[in-house]
Amino acid sequence: MYLSRFAIEITGRLFALVKHKNKTITVHNSAEKRKNSLRTNQIFVSFARQ
Repeated sequence: MYLSRFAIEITGRLFALVKHKNKTITVHNSAEKRKNSLRTNQIFVSFARQ
């Protein structure tokens, strides 16, 4: 009884951890994409000014 409850607790924490990690990864990826799009915009602007 106690062991199964312990296992459920651990799996729940693992799932929460994985979900949290995935969330931070997606946030990081969107930030990287935004940075890259800003960089390409700057390149286009510099080309347009020449």
